[in-house]
Amino acid sequence: MLQSRFPDPKSMVDDLHSIGCKAIWMLDPGIKKEEGYFVYETG
Repeated sequence: MLQSRFPDPKSMVDDLHSIGCKAIWMLDPGIKKEEGYFVYETG
C-alpha cells in the first residue's frame, strides 16, 4: 500500500462507513500475461 497516498487506511474506511458507504479490502495477486513482461516470465 502506498503510505503517502493512504497514511491511515483504517481511519479512511471508518470515515466511509460513517457516511453510509461500504468498503472492502481486496488484494488481487494476478499478473498480466504478456510475453517479455519480467514478472510473467519469472513467475
